[in-house]
Amino acid sequence: MTFDYKKEGRPVLLVKNLLATLLAVGLLTGCSDQRVLNKINLIQTMGLDSSDQGVKSTVLIGSFKKKGETDIQVLNTVADTTFDIAPKLSLQSKNIIEYGQLGLVIFSQSYARQGIGPALESLCRSQKISSSMLLGVTDSTASELLAKAQKSQDSYYLCDMIDQNIKYGILPRNNLQETLFQYYGEGRDLFLPYFVSEGDDIRIEGLALFKDDKFVTKIGNNKVFLLKLLMQTTKNGNFLVPLAGEEHKEENYIQFSSTGSGATFKLDRLNPVPSIHIHVRLSAQAKQYPSGIDFNSKEQISKLESDIGAYFEDELQQFLAFCQKKSVDPVGIGDFVRSKTKDWNAAHFAEIYPKIELKVNVHFTIVQPVMIQ
Repeated sequence: MTFDYKKEGRPVLLVKNLLATLLAVGLLTGCSDQRVLNKINLIQTMGLDSSDQGVKSTVLIGSFKKKGETDIQVLNTVADTTFDIAPKLSLQSKNIIEYGQLGLVIFSQSYARQGIGPALESLCRSQKISSSMLLGVTDSTASELLAKAQKSQDSYYLCDMIDQNIKYGILPRNNLQETLFQYYGEGRDLFLPYFVSEGDDIRIEGLALFKDDKFVTKIGNNKVFLLKLLMQTTKNGNFLVPLAGEEHKEENYIQFSSTGSGATFKLDRLNPVPSIHIHVRLSAQAKQYPSGIDFNSKEQISKLESDIGAYFEDELQQFLAFCQKKSVDPVGIGDFVRSKTKDWNAAHFAEIYPKIELKVNVHFTIVQPVMIQ
């Protein structure tokens, strides 16, 4: 049965009443949600430290007072495990404490040495935590770092610092989802941004490298770019290269900005110990350079590209040797070998990993050099 809504008044009235009812329900529901939200405090940044009594947690909770002003609340608690942190924090607050806006978890180095596995398991089980959440390690206690970050009046200050260095700097792409992949997946080890604080200053100083879930060592920013070259494409990020045969003075360096890169792995031999050839392509734009370099000279540019390619080959070889010596595999060499054999054995690979032969070849290209000093 059909109705002509221009002629049949009752159906039109019924439709109007139905729409009015739905609108009223929507408004009531919205008001109800608003009242609930006003009774919840959402954690934006959390720090974890070791404690004799268990796990010490420090959290930053930001609430907007009015336009341009944010009130940052700091709460601390000690819990037996990471599973009990939010309920313990709620005991100190008139509102419920939830993880709905958690953007970053910071581990102190001492905590990370004991293993972050339980914390990762707790985080991944919570449906209220986003897979895009970031993680990091600090040389100080996490509570000290968050106390300094609080002075910025931005509860996402540390989170945004990592995020912009991933998007526009040298940090490899890494969030909770990728960290869990590194942790649970076979043949690779996880890594996290490493924070250093001096006085009131906070900066990212490289990466913390892990074996299983335990902090082992760290690398500086000069090595971070090398890891990114081996793992991901680099379309941003500045780096310095010394001129071959020159003294290490400021005027003997060239500053480049990456415009693109890629790495391919080839298995030359599997047994008894694998031999792998890694080919890296890197293109970059010269931003700052000594006045003696003539970018109009094809011969000079060709030699410069060859010298810089050789420089990166040496740097990458040293970095890979360092990882093998420390028995950490952030690059995922093991994952690559595992993809090439049906007889993968994690324990056997761990034994032979330091002996694997890794050969690196780098093809470096200078594009669109800046001609104005």
